Amino acid sequence: MQIVLTKKCYDNILDKLNVLKNIEQPKMSKHIDECRTIGSLDDNPEYYQSLEDMDRLNKKIDELVSVLNSCKIFTPDMIIDDTVMFGTTVKFINCETNEEKQYTLVSIYDSDVSSGFISINSPFAKEMIGLHTGDIFTFNDIDYEITNICSFFQE
Repeated sequence: MQIVLTKKCYDNILDKLNVLKNIEQPKMSKHIDECRTIGSLDDNPEYYQSLEDMDRLNKKIDELVSVLNSCKIFTPDMIIDDTVMFGTTVKFINCETNEEKQYTLVSIYDSDVSSGFISINSPFAKEMIGLHTGDIFTFNDIDYEITNICSFFQE
């Protein structure tokens, strides 16, 4: 499955990967070497904990490498006018309360609900995918009407 990322998110993941590989991994290796010298390996819980920590770090590195290798960078030409999809900011109202909100649909790696960025894989976003301005959708037994759709490049 190809993951779509914003350029900013791609760069953030790349920076994080570089920190993990070039700072954290060497630091962890050094710590493992230091733990080896403390007593017998048979009775050295710090050594075994360090190995487990390194294993978790390596898995995180592998995950980030996999994301970067399989992703596609989102560009404005990927937007389909007036259609809810990745990279669009959707304004909508709660049909019962007339409360207006907006969310920008992004990848799970870009997601920050408190800032108005939700994952395109979230249940709420999935209800909106493919809809247009004026369409009504239901989530948790509440009706919402889409009032505006625009690319986050146009905000």
